[in-house]
Amino acid sequence: MTSAQPSATAPVEFIVTQEYLRFAEFCDACREARYIGLCYGVPGVGKTVSARQYAHWDELESILGPPPHRFGTVPRPDSGPWRTVFYTPGVVNTPRTVERELDGLRGTVMGLATRVAYLGDPQAVVRQPRPAPELVIVDEGLKPASLEQVRDFYDRHHVGLVLIGIGWITEKAGAIRAAVLAHRLRASLQAVERTGTASRD
Repeated sequence: MTSAQPSATAPVEFIVTQEYLRFAEFCDACREARYIGLCYGVPGVGKTVSARQYAHWDELESILGPPPHRFGTVPRPDSGPWRTVFYTPGVVNTPRTVERELDGLRGTVMGLATRVAYLGDPQAVVRQPRPAPELVIVDEGLKPASLEQVRDFYDRHHVGLVLIGIGWITEKAGAIRAAVLAHRLRASLQAVERTGTASRD
């Protein structure tokens, strides 16, 4: 095995809980209505794991390898669906870095979706535009200065957006010019709180 190849470590089985199903419903709502959603909760309740599962990100990395996702194995026809970008900002995430990385991940997911569509019907890519991601999930770590860059990406690509985290990002929700959904992910499978607030310009 070369260093460029994905790891052969067996994936950890993901257990679908009622909490995860509610999280998936929340993401579906953001995708369909092109909302900005906030998912928050104490550390360790499964926010990141749930987001990676929803985006099929472990499967993506088994095909393309770890970041920068350049290995290029042919995906299975039944892989995906490739409709969601999962983005974890680095410790240093300037607006320019965030813009470059988000655009790169969007292109990666679009490429996978196109290849899968081509496997099913070689003429589909010719007849139809490239399938673009419909939702972007940004994991914890986004700096305040980079929030506006993420909002600009949201506006330019007309996608749904889910911001995962605690602290300042939930307090700054009013600064985002969109309808905002809030979802609190808790350890208890029964204790879920989701509200919708209108804050459009």
